[in-house]
Amino acid sequence: MQSPGVSRRPKTILILATLDTKEDEVVFLKERVHQRGHRVLTVDAGVLRDPRAKPDVSRHEVASAGGRPLDELLQSGDKGLCVQTMIRGAARTVRELWDQKRFDGIISVGGAQGAAIGTAAMRALPFGVPKLMVTTVASGQARFGDFVGTSDLTIMHCVADMFGINMLTAKVLSIAAGAMVGMVEAAGEVSCAEKRPRVAMTVLGNTTPAGMTIKSLLQERGWEVVGFHANGTGGVAAEALIAEGCFDAMLDLTTHELVDREYGGRHGAIADTRLQEAGKAGIPQVVVPACIDYLVFGDLGSVPARFQGRPYVVHNPQITLVRATAEEMTHVANIMARRLNQAKGPAAVAIPLRGLSMHNIEGQVFFDPPADRACRDVFRQKLRPDIPLREMDAHVNDPAFAAMCVDLLLEILGKTN
Repeated sequence: MQSPGVSRRPKTILILATLDTKEDEVVFLKERVHQRGHRVLTVDAGVLRDPRAKPDVSRHEVASAGGRPLDELLQSGDKGLCVQTMIRGAARTVRELWDQKRFDGIISVGGAQGAAIGTAAMRALPFGVPKLMVTTVASGQARFGDFVGTSDLTIMHCVADMFGINMLTAKVLSIAAGAMVGMVEAAGEVSCAEKRPRVAMTVLGNTTPAGMTIKSLLQERGWEVVGFHANGTGGVAAEALIAEGCFDAMLDLTTHELVDREYGGRHGAIADTRLQEAGKAGIPQVVVPACIDYLVFGDLGSVPARFQGRPYVVHNPQITLVRATAEEMTHVANIMARRLNQAKGPAAVAIPLRGLSMHNIEGQVFFDPPADRACRDVFRQKLRPDIPLREMDAHVNDPAFAAMCVDLLLEILGKTN
């Protein structure tokens, strides 16, 4: 008889780990998953020795998928080569198993090496697949972007090192098993059966009023609007999902990640693919150079010396906004124009003449018409003739400008039908 809350149809949870050092932890997780009425598929990414119990996918198979026989790796004595090979092999193996519909969610345990392997495999999976990494690296000053990328994976700090089963690791792994079971059971609860046209839209706090208006206007027309926080990861994530075929159009309201990437701001795009994937996919896109008029740094004391003396806004105790110069804005505008000119599908640019961000308006600290004008001139001069450039005597957050962006998107959509 099933326990209350257990899904009636058993799911399969893939457990990926280096079984040469984490076999006890994997056995413990496997038992807890089985107790909750679900199945387990084990993948061994270890190098040093075979585990006591045979996994479903062996370390030899993972190494081979990574491009080198395991014996060759062991003979090399090169730990870096071993890890990189197992990273590639784990990612390819897990993706193949997913494509074969062999599992419903994935959990991994390990330290820095285990996290590198486990999260690489998780990043190879589509959005919506339950992913949980239990690791010691989820702490301190570790950079999570290297592990997470644009994936929807979850990282859980295990507090004590994964060095066998004890009073602490048993508790953490029990909770992790329960979390994983809950994730795979919940994954099928949201139905996407209703097919509506979908648009990806980038926003920041500085463009939220415009984003809210655009969302409302598009929803009235039957669109589903998905917002992405343009904080360095959001825009890249939107474009990664565009590459997977998840969206019918892109309204790139907030292209701030480009200026921060060029000049070392903390919201710099985490990959140099920004403003390219929609064009490659050929889907319609409307682009606004909103928020390229400032850079984002940490607290006020962290602003680099070369940016000091400029107008700034203390956004909160952890974030300081610094005005971009005309030269910086025109450099970014040239990048934007060049990438838009390579688009295979319809594209358009919309520019508000009264300010590109919340603090860039008459009477506010970032108001700098000559710098904004220099940016506009680049688009006027460099865009392909067939890419519409629409300007409006309004601020980026004025409802009239938001309405123009929607009309422009619908206009270029009409040309594709």
